[in-house]
Amino acid sequence: MMKQRFVIRFTAFVLLALLAGFVLRISSGLGMGDCILVSGFVLCLIYSGRLLWPCVTQTLSTLMKAGFIAILFGSLPGIVIVLVVAFFLSGVLAVACIVLGCVQLIRELVQSILVDAAV
Repeated sequence: MMKQRFVIRFTAFVLLALLAGFVLRISSGLGMGDCILVSGFVLCLIYSGRLLWPCVTQTLSTLMKAGFIAILFGSLPGIVIVLVVAFFLSGVLAVACIVLGCVQLIRELVQSILVDAAV
């Protein structure tokens, strides 16, 4: 029963990710290979959301406060530092989304198999 729920949820998420990839393909003129890569990233983003959301919101909140204080006091080096940190954070988040999305996907599959085996 849990495996069926996993398959239904996984299918819905894959269709949603493919839809997002095709919409981006139409709007920005990506190739078919790029469309599949974007869809895979969106799928990983969906699955990693539960693990990353609390950490990301807290980090972005702190970064926004630091940026606001830098703008308020007119500190150009402070603004540059905040922009550099935000740039590197976006790269780290992209890698973390892919890795944690795959881990979460496998974890949910294994949990659903174990729950079905226990019944």
